[in-house]
Amino acid sequence: MSRSRASLSPAASERSTLPMGESAGPGSPAFKPLEPTREQLLNHFFERFKFYTSLCLGTSAILAVFAFLFLIPFVVEPAVQTILAEFVPEAGVCSVSEHVHAETLTNCTWASCREGCTTAHTKCHKIRVNLARRPFVEGGPAPAEWDATDLRFLINPEGCGYPPRVNCSVFASDYAGPKAPKTFPCYYSLTRPDLVVARACNRRVHAESFASKEDSKLLCELDEDPSDDVF
Repeated sequence: MSRSRASLSPAASERSTLPMGESAGPGSPAFKPLEPTREQLLNHFFERFKFYTSLCLGTSAILAVFAFLFLIPFVVEPAVQTILAEFVPEAGVCSVSEHVHAETLTNCTWASCREGCTTAHTKCHKIRVNLARRPFVEGGPAPAEWDATDLRFLINPEGCGYPPRVNCSVFASDYAGPKAPKTFPCYYSLTRPDLVVARACNRRVHAESFASKEDSKLLCELDEDPSDDVF
């Protein structure tokens, strides 16, 4: 009878060989966790490094795409338009032939100046000028004959900008107000005869037209709107 009991419980004999009161669990003082090897630590570091690097590069790429799409209508397209327009490096002579302060959307299908390039305006200044394609001389007499008349006059090639750089009320007062000069410098396009602007900075043209860099900056300094710059 005693022999059968011993044969039925071999595990008891195995458990009895362990020291009394000692356990192999994590809470035991005798428990020693296996320490990772140097290779395991390096592999773990490189895995985390690749993960965070991929995450940063992916986020940067997405932000760059959105920034590029956002800047196309504000920087890329105006720069291309300015290059294609080929504005003259030396200002011509202009004189206001008509100034209308219009209201409602139907009357503001175009405007000489808009404060904001993405929104429609219900009030606008529409200025037309006569143009003489000859160098402007400060204090010189008005031309007896004009090369073109009643041309649309814009503040810059886009006809728009953002405050405080662009203030349409000040622009209209400076060129068509009671104290505005009878003639003033303006810049016309060689490829678009109907395009006349108050400011047009084309550094590529100036680099070819002036002997020194200091001279080439003279016209560009007149332009306070960086969206007009080609480069």
